[in-house]
Amino acid sequence: RRSRMVPAEGSLAALRAATAAYEERRAADEAAALARAEAERAAASELNEAARALSDFEQELTQARQNFTLRVAVCDTLQLD
Repeated sequence: RRSRMVPAEGSLAALRAATAAYEERRAADEAAALARAEAERAAASELNEAARALSDFEQELTQARQNFTLRVAVCDTLQLD
């Protein structure tokens, strides 16, 4: 059975191993940050879409309310004659 050699502290091999481990952690952190940013972008896009839909609905409701008010006024006028 072969035992795995641990590089001596301060050796070039130890430095390379530490550098590789650091780069792996950094790459994982960057990937996680990118994933979070994408999730936030997707959520913001979804909120913007919902806000546009709500705005469109509010405009339609306002138009319907105006039409109703106008029809009531016309009916009132016709009944007065």
